[in-house]
Amino acid sequence: MPGSFPEALILIHDSTNLGGAELHLLNILKTTQSLGIRNYLITPSKGSLFQQFEALVEGYCISPIPRPCKLKTAFTYYPFIKTCKQFIQSIEAKSSCILVGDLYPLWASIKLGKTSQTPVYSLWQGEYDFSSHECIQKWARYGANNADKLIANTFIKQHIEANRLLHKEILPLDPKVDTNTFSKENHNRESLRKSFGWEDRQVAVCVGRYGEGKGQPWLIDSFLKDRTLKKTWKLVIAGPISEGDRNKLASILNKENADQPIEILGERADIAEIYAASDLAVFPGTVQESFGLSMIEAALMELPVIALKQGALPYIFGDDYPGLIPKDERSSIITLIKTFDKSSQFTNSQQTKNLKESILGIFSNFELQLKTILGDSDQAT
Repeated sequence: MPGSFPEALILIHDSTNLGGAELHLLNILKTTQSLGIRNYLITPSKGSLFQQFEALVEGYCISPIPRPCKLKTAFTYYPFIKTCKQFIQSIEAKSSCILVGDLYPLWASIKLGKTSQTPVYSLWQGEYDFSSHECIQKWARYGANNADKLIANTFIKQHIEANRLLHKEILPLDPKVDTNTFSKENHNRESLRKSFGWEDRQVAVCVGRYGEGKGQPWLIDSFLKDRTLKKTWKLVIAGPISEGDRNKLASILNKENADQPIEILGERADIAEIYAASDLAVFPGTVQESFGLSMIEAALMELPVIALKQGALPYIFGDDYPGLIPKDERSSIITLIKTFDKSSQFTNSQQTKNLKESILGIFSNFELQLKTILGDSDQAT
């Protein structure tokens, strides 16, 4: 391994609420902590996952993070730079680096890095449409080419480099997947179905933060309008949901959900168990997933997946995966659920196992990749 690890890593991220990006960052902090690196955090507020972040850092700084704007002057960034530079100086590390957790804090973080003489590593976690380069061009405008290191998952890295969208080398860092928890062999399906009360119907599950972008409102509305689905299927919605959205849903479901075909679980820690008790995983979101962790976890549980063919999903699942639907044909999701048959090609056991093995091969290098990124600390100050 070239060089040595920095003594301190300062994570700058604009959210500590639950999301795929934040879970990825928590895994990074857990690994750096295990390597003996002292972790620190700069964030604008304390979100729902803040206590988990706090447990992995030796100190934190709560500060607004200004976003880039042509109209902003140096005075706009001064409070952030002054506060955070003092915080970094208080760490008293011989070597350190700044890890920027996503796109939006990058501009201010690069200014902070120059002022504090600390190298800046920019991690891409934003959604990305592989047929459009607009988001990557925004990454460049926010200062990607001025960062000391650029980091992205394998699929984003390959696409950016093939199309020469940035001027710097991108180091790969694929998300860590809990392959032990998300393993079909470690769960008793029938026992779980009984404990959840799902014995009398086929179950379609949708996991993710509730919202229009993830597609749950559309899916619920489409499900309630289809009499066949309401009679033969149960739709389970799992993931963080605001109180306002929950109350709105309660009002709708109380009127149209008399036979309980839809169940809203909210944020859960037992997603693997929910997958194990389900027949199908449905992801109708229109966001361009950079890796789609919930979908990957469902596939590891050997659960058939239905999703829109966009973002990194065709690279992960393969262009010919029967559950990927063209993004302009979302209504086909309902048809595919209605015609779902356990004996069909859609649930071909060999295809399911091959997909699982492929995913395991892609997402098994997290720790080695992270060590490679941090191992050359020659620039760290």
